[in-house]
Amino acid sequence: MIRAGGGASGPPRRLFTYSLGFLRQARVRRVLSLAGWQVTTGWPGIGDAVGVWGRKPVSRRGEAVAKRSGAGLITIEDGFLRSLYPGVTGALPLSLIIDDVGIYYDAKSPSRLEMILAETDLSPADAARARDGWAALRAARLSKYTPPVQPVTTFRDHVLVVDQTAGDASIRGAGAGPETFQKMLAAARAENPGSQIVVKIHPDVMAGRKTGHFRKEDLRADEVLLATDINPWDLVENARAIYTISSQIGYEAALAERPVRCFGSAFYAGWGLTQDEAPCERRDRTLSPDELFAGCHLRYPVYYDPFHDRLGTF
Repeated sequence: MIRAGGGASGPPRRLFTYSLGFLRQARVRRVLSLAGWQVTTGWPGIGDAVGVWGRKPVSRRGEAVAKRSGAGLITIEDGFLRSLYPGVTGALPLSLIIDDVGIYYDAKSPSRLEMILAETDLSPADAARARDGWAALRAARLSKYTPPVQPVTTFRDHVLVVDQTAGDASIRGAGAGPETFQKMLAAARAENPGSQIVVKIHPDVMAGRKTGHFRKEDLRADEVLLATDINPWDLVENARAIYTISSQIGYEAALAERPVRCFGSAFYAGWGLTQDEAPCERRDRTLSPDELFAGCHLRYPVYYDPFHDRLGTF
């Protein structure tokens, strides 16, 4: 079997899909092909797999086919280092997650990432590679989406509260809901009296494609609803504390060893780098930032090199 995050070994395996998104997204099909999967339609047979995109409602169709046919289920998602702009703008992905166990943001069941993190044991060379990679990511100010913007120094010693798009599958997967965002904001206020609170809304909300959980009228006069493009590192590195449910910003803050309060069972929670309100009992070991980065950025995703049309590395 092709391991998630790995390349092809042997002839391509058939990957049956039941969503138009796979047929429309040539880049996604190309990356899957390079990773050893032949995207097709129809009814799977012995040795075949069904591919679904994340935990979207349309994915239930593929999940049902996999269950009835006995085919394996492969869950596909954007990687943690995707593109300059969000996918809703049409920007093409530079990395994919191909998970043959679950999906990283659904803590109700294990994922390939969780298994990687539970078993990770870095050699000195691997640890050095992770440390160098993490330093490069931070020095280049890269995140999942990294639009070219001017550095911002307006916010310092603030409390960062991270909003997410309403209905996002990662919120449900983290065991949270709309009420959890209100609980998170209340905790940020109560635990940081006198500090400026900055609420960061999601790029998809800024693009007008989705809605979030906070509006201007939800905040007090001295609190900021940040609805402009800003590099996440400008907010993370200068923050007194970061409050999140399952946003990737919380992951990057944890790597930077900033104080992170996690109100959902995010993929980076439960490994000793965050203060967790919703711990996942399966995660019972403590990781270093290098180990967390190695699992999430080096071992889990598949990277695509568009200049040479081949799989690459971080």
